[in-house]
Amino acid sequence: MKQEIELTHRSIPIGARASAQAAEYRVRSLPPWYAVLLALALLAAGLVALYTAYTIAYNAAANLEVSGNSLSLPGGLQQILNPGGVETGSATQPGPRIPQGTQFTQRVTVLVLGIDQRQNERGPWRTDTMILLSADPRTQSAAMLSIPRDLWVEIPGIRDAEGNPVIERINTANVFGDIRDYPGGGPALAMRTVEYNLGVPVDYYIVVNFTAFENLIDTIGGIDVVVPQDIYDPTYPDGANGYEPFSIKAGPQHLDGRTALKYARTRHTPGSDFDRARRQQQVILAIRDKVLRFEMLPTLLMRAPELYANFRDSVKTNLTLEQAIGLVQLAQSIPQERIRSGVIDQNYTSDYVTPKGEQVLIPQREKISELIDALFNAEAAPAAAGTPDEQAQIAVERATIAVRNGGAEAGMAGQVKDYLEKRGFKVVEAGNADRFDYAHTQIIDYAGKPYTTRALAQLFNVPQGAILSGANPSYPVNIVIILGRDFKLAETEQ
Repeated sequence: MKQEIELTHRSIPIGARASAQAAEYRVRSLPPWYAVLLALALLAAGLVALYTAYTIAYNAAANLEVSGNSLSLPGGLQQILNPGGVETGSATQPGPRIPQGTQFTQRVTVLVLGIDQRQNERGPWRTDTMILLSADPRTQSAAMLSIPRDLWVEIPGIRDAEGNPVIERINTANVFGDIRDYPGGGPALAMRTVEYNLGVPVDYYIVVNFTAFENLIDTIGGIDVVVPQDIYDPTYPDGANGYEPFSIKAGPQHLDGRTALKYARTRHTPGSDFDRARRQQQVILAIRDKVLRFEMLPTLLMRAPELYANFRDSVKTNLTLEQAIGLVQLAQSIPQERIRSGVIDQNYTSDYVTPKGEQVLIPQREKISELIDALFNAEAAPAAAGTPDEQAQIAVERATIAVRNGGAEAGMAGQVKDYLEKRGFKVVEAGNADRFDYAHTQIIDYAGKPYTTRALAQLFNVPQGAILSGANPSYPVNIVIILGRDFKLAETEQ
């Protein structure tokens, strides 16, 4: 098929590591719940105990013995709930040995695929969501990159009836892998397609359907997010070829699983798919925060049989148990400020209409390479907030800042500019935001300036969930502060 726009790809040296794995892309017979937690763990700290307990719990739940209305717990679960071996009315069994986690010494990357798999429907399915999660033990950093489903790319190794390379939306790779009997199936071809077109070696995959996503959030009692703007979607699909209108107001919201799924999937905002990708990342972080903040492990462990039944058919991965434990151990050592996120959005793509009338996105490969470098090639980890060298590090970053009023009092952007300049920050712009309905103040770090971003957040009490990563080194300024309706500059600070 002749293309009007050149669709050349970057050749990438995948190397022996990825080549060896290509022959082993298969679904492991492992408890599925840990795969979801692994995806979250790459963005979090302190989930080692949580994951390990889950793994044992699910292995145990698969072999629970039911007697009347009571459950007889196998040794693994009994060991978690009664680690001291105290008598509980039945003989205490010794707990199983927890496998040693793989010790990763280089960056490891996981492709998370969200599948719109509905009950009683047969596949194969396109991937509705594609997110790269990556962690690097050398720099103690992690990154999250959302890939738009309409990215128009070559599907490597797949030919049409005339023997020509297939150029298609990237979300079709999973389908081609299944119907063309690609080694490892759809997930393996999706991995290879990302590697081939983006130049990012991918080590593992996790496939999660939306039923699992809903159940996960309901299991932890819902999540809390700050919705950046009012959303109304009159054509949200109801799953039965009809519509189920969806609306949500800007501001703090508590979401159950069903509402969170709608919030993460709707495209009815000015940024369409790109806004959706950012909301999906926001939801992932909210899940992590909920699990960590409320110390939910004991309650979830007691629900092991129910959870095992809910998730065993909803998640699959090519990770071994040892690899998963090793990844969680790596993730727990990465501080929150060393987690970056980005979206391949309109800054990195060009709109294109194919000869068949399909509206797709052509990747701007040089810009995408810059984005990937900014996300995945982080420098050494910064010192913790409040350490003596923090001010020196802020000076080294030399970050340029723009202050934009998106809902605060008139003239507030100028006041904040003066306030920051008196404290040594370099503010190069003060004016209005793109709109005036921002309910909450946000900070967007476009160039990876963690010390300056953290200092600004502390000055203005901006919560972690309102600190975003634009990951766009070519943006005119390094950091943008959007003042929302909640912003107040104390009189003592003016």
